[in-house]
Amino acid sequence: MAQALTWSLVIATYNRGNILRRCIDLAVKQSRPPREVVIVDASANWQEIRDRVMHEIGNQHPEIRWEYQEARVRSSTTQRNQAIDLATSDVLFLLDDDSLMYPGCAELVMRIYEADPEEKILGVAPMAAGAPPPDAGENVPGTTTPVGKPGFVRRLKYYLEQQVEVDKLLLPYDASYPDRPVPEAVKPLDVAPVHYFHGFRMTYRRSAIARERFDEFLQRYAAAEDLDASYRVSRHGALVNAMRAQLFHAQDPSARLTRYTRNVLGIMNLAVLYRLKGHDPRAMFRRFRRRLWRRIFFDLLRDLARKRFKLPYSRATWFALGKLNEVLGMSEEELKQWYPGFQVEMIEKNPE
Repeated sequence: MAQALTWSLVIATYNRGNILRRCIDLAVKQSRPPREVVIVDASANWQEIRDRVMHEIGNQHPEIRWEYQEARVRSSTTQRNQAIDLATSDVLFLLDDDSLMYPGCAELVMRIYEADPEEKILGVAPMAAGAPPPDAGENVPGTTTPVGKPGFVRRLKYYLEQQVEVDKLLLPYDASYPDRPVPEAVKPLDVAPVHYFHGFRMTYRRSAIARERFDEFLQRYAAAEDLDASYRVSRHGALVNAMRAQLFHAQDPSARLTRYTRNVLGIMNLAVLYRLKGHDPRAMFRRFRRRLWRRIFFDLLRDLARKRFKLPYSRATWFALGKLNEVLGMSEEELKQWYPGFQVEMIEKNPE
């Protein structure tokens, strides 16, 4: 019989009290609920949000251990690491605060871990659903869906969005991706091996993510933190998608930076990670630059299709392209000195 493992809901949050409560409520109502809930909150009114969470949800579930703390630093990487240190379960569901689990999601994920007593699998990711779970409540962000057969414009917009997904910019730090076969006992559970996880649907064995942690060099809007951490974990064991486990990413717009800032930091974070961690940064930058030239073409079409005539995405990609030689030309020490200030400057120029 497989050993029963415990799991924790572990969330770094900022100014999203409403959707956070929905996320937690759906987690504790799982067919297999968490043993503990750990929240690290960077909101100015974090105590008010905590008190409401405990009044509406926590007090109704005394069997769950609750840990709700103020963030030491307002940065998703630091908050996630703070939460990892507080969590004690075997498996950590490091979800975004707007990730809404379908009923049975946690049970399907945990079955995979428990079918692997040798711990060859270190991470399991539920699949992203196209609509919120039936008991998510009303007015969930991101759920407005046009009715009827999609026309040409909608299909074009969808195609363009696919072409600018971050996956098309990803390169392995090493000469090739780690080869981690899926154990035979796990294959019947409908899994698929992957190289990376996206932040809104990550789960890990606590031992694995506590060893690698999130890179706190990436600050505030730490785009690519999830990709970086999951790749480093994959060097030690397999990552898989749980094809039957589902959650919905509401993509709540609260506390968001401008489109231009998000795109600049998303690309620049990848560039800096490739420079600092890549096995051959110059070769990686040549490949990365080619992908960005392709990306800028689709960014321009996406901006125009969405009638964003200030061209936030294409301008951001163009700006980041212009910074690549500067990043590549710095020593590691120079880059570590310069980049934190650059991140802060970008955020302060484009407030939330």
